[in-house]
Amino acid sequence: MGHVRLEAVMTDRVHAATSTGWNRTWWGKTTTWTTYHDRAWRNVNPVSVNARNIEIKAGNNVETYASRLNASNNLKIEAGDQALYYAVKNETDHKDTTFKKSSWIGLRLDKSTEHNTTRISTPMVTNLYARNGNLTSWSGGDQLYQGTVANYYSRDIQAGVGEKARADARIILEGVKTEVFHQRTKESNYVVWQKQVNQGSNTETLTLPSFTGTVNTPFKAPGGITVQIPAGEFRSQIATLSAQPGMAYLNELTQRNDVNWQRVKLAHDQWNFQQEGLTPAPWSMRPSAAWPHGPASRSSTTIDPALRSIQWSMLLEVGGFSPDFAGFGAWGMWGLKPPTCAVRAQTFLTSVCRINRAMWARRSKSCANVA
Repeated sequence: MGHVRLEAVMTDRVHAATSTGWNRTWWGKTTTWTTYHDRAWRNVNPVSVNARNIEIKAGNNVETYASRLNASNNLKIEAGDQALYYAVKNETDHKDTTFKKSSWIGLRLDKSTEHNTTRISTPMVTNLYARNGNLTSWSGGDQLYQGTVANYYSRDIQAGVGEKARADARIILEGVKTEVFHQRTKESNYVVWQKQVNQGSNTETLTLPSFTGTVNTPFKAPGGITVQIPAGEFRSQIATLSAQPGMAYLNELTQRNDVNWQRVKLAHDQWNFQQEGLTPAPWSMRPSAAWPHGPASRSSTTIDPALRSIQWSMLLEVGGFSPDFAGFGAWGMWGLKPPTCAVRAQTFLTSVCRINRAMWARRSKSCANVA
């Protein structure tokens, strides 16, 4: 007989929806928003076998993918080569994108784009149950347990046995990761002020195989045993893990000299980045003639000192920056909090009106002189 492979069926689902809304303040500010919701799921549908006694035998490999083998009495698995008990992951991906904008009497005040993303990856593992009997797993080559859950009265787990027995056959106890990722990004524009936000977290946890039973015969493998544990101080990790249900075998393995302990680094990341400053619009108003680089010529542009003063006042009031633009200006220097975006926008509009009035006054004066 060749290979025995119990594969899982993967089911993919997607869903998309849109929601909208608006509100208006008593003084006339109108805010509207549209949110696009995208959902995607990948779910595992494993093979399940329920019987009083279950026996699986293969001349080569036995492979299970998140399979559920539930025997009320005995469960016996024999592989001429390898016995591989794999885990398969369920995956969830949620994304929400919101576009928001505000206006007042037809004038745009601000707009923003916000993205919220959540991704969760959860492993489904192979279950080997021999509830009232013996769990037997024999192989000529390696045996791999990816987070496998085993429940039995007694166990007999041996690698490197049978007609194809290998002298380097190992038992590999491998952990499986659960991953949770969250991220929120937002870009806001308040006419003369802009802000970017990037917040999130990424967390991984490791789940080891568990063996729960009354009679726990030691694992047997001529090539030794390989065990994965989370990175960290060894004794502390073993003490913490072995106290969990089904993991007392870790204490037994620490007494053996044929165990290869592999440390697995897990992600525990958090971030919160924020950046804000003037938009490109105010900088474009800076008059090039304000800083002359040589003698004035007939083609040079002369800026009315009063107009120049108004422009500088606008930049200082709206942005809270010093004239050298090297960093935070008066606000930061005195340890004060810069004005809110609404105040900046109002000051900006007021300053524009002042500039327009100064320009018309100057033009009227010039026309009078010509006449």
